[in-house]
Amino acid sequence: MKKEKDEEIKEEILKEPETEESGPDEAADKDAPEQRKRMKLGKGQIRLILKIGMVFLLLMAVLSFYEIFQLSNQYRESIRKYDQLESMIKVEETEGAVASTRSLVADETSDEPVEEAEPSKIKLDIDVDFASLRAINPDVMGWIYYAPLEISYPVVVDRGDDYYEHYGFDLEKNVAGAIFLDYASRQDMQSFNTIIYGHNMRNGTMFGSLKKLLSDTSIIEGDPYFYVITENRIYMYEIFADYTCRASAKTYDLKLTYTEDEMKEYLDYIESVASYKREDFFKKGVSEDMKIATLSTCHGVNSGNRTVIHGELVETADR
Repeated sequence: MKKEKDEEIKEEILKEPETEESGPDEAADKDAPEQRKRMKLGKGQIRLILKIGMVFLLLMAVLSFYEIFQLSNQYRESIRKYDQLESMIKVEETEGAVASTRSLVADETSDEPVEEAEPSKIKLDIDVDFASLRAINPDVMGWIYYAPLEISYPVVVDRGDDYYEHYGFDLEKNVAGAIFLDYASRQDMQSFNTIIYGHNMRNGTMFGSLKKLLSDTSIIEGDPYFYVITENRIYMYEIFADYTCRASAKTYDLKLTYTEDEMKEYLDYIESVASYKREDFFKKGVSEDMKIATLSTCHGVNSGNRTVIHGELVETADR
């Protein structure tokens, strides 16, 4: 009996390792179909994600192409429309008409001095059809002209909501916008500082060509005069400084009235930041009747920088 019992115990002992060794294999065999199912499901999910990604990228490419196509169309349309407006301005060179500024000279028949008209520095006869321009856009206040950079555009009064950054002179939405006067500046150009804005278009239209002055001062030296023409007067400005700055710079601090100290402070600021500056302008100092115009445009795409050109009013005449 004891021998038989020992044999049974021996057999049980011999069987246990077989059971322990075969257990995991059996479990693995049972789990294999589930693992294969999960692997197939994982591969299917990856393929689905890849397909969605490809569709998304394709959609983005189509949208980008569409936006480029739309922008290109707006560029062409803007050029066409502003070219049409060119028929409303005529520019001719003259020897200089009589200016509205006058000097006092002695009268041979009287002890009282009399006024004598001086020849104008303005050597251009610029005629603008404001009646036709106003029929298109009642916000028109003038026309800006600078021959070396082929800047020749109507100027509108800003509505105070950046409207003309997105709408052209014809009041239709357009990426080129319009050339516009800062809403805080006077339309008669009698503010100490009058600011005029325009987009920096990649094709050089609007104020896109102003950046050329930053790298080539010979343009200014060859012809430093730009003009603003209103319905009743023509204003001639001589460029005295250019530079780049941030949109938050002191350049854009406008006031309705300035004291002479405030004017000097502003001009000192310009002198300190200008990359080009006309030394004779800064040496003569501030005068109570001094007037300047500031042309401003973006400098680079989404950079937050601005290209700035300053001109001093050196002559004005009736039209």
